[in-house]
Parts: sequence; structure tokens; C-alpha cells
Amino acid sequence: MLSKIPAIKRGSVAFIASDTPLVAAGTPTPLSIEYTIDDYLKLLGKAADKVDE
Repeated sequence: MLSKIPAIKRGSVAFIASDTPLVAAGTPTPLSIEYTIDDYLKLLGKAADKVDE
């Protein structure tokens, strides 16, 4: 059912895998933000790049 959502179909949704350090970004702290911000922004950027596909 979720595969019918256009954003999911084209891959423009940013899912954070449970086995990555980005899980710490789910409940941000001053330390986790500094540690994960670059990876988090890359993940969001990849999803944003697919919005117009």
C-alpha cells in the first residue's frame, strides 16, 4: 500500500536505517547533531534530488 504513494515510489523519502549512526539524529542532542549532521543532510539531499523525477 505504501508503494502507491508517489514520494515513496520515486525514492524521494529519507528513511533512516536502524543500524546507522543516524538513528541518534531521531532524538537530537548537541553531541549527536554535530556527529550526524553531514550524513543526515546527504540523506535528505538524495531524497530531495528525486522529487522532480
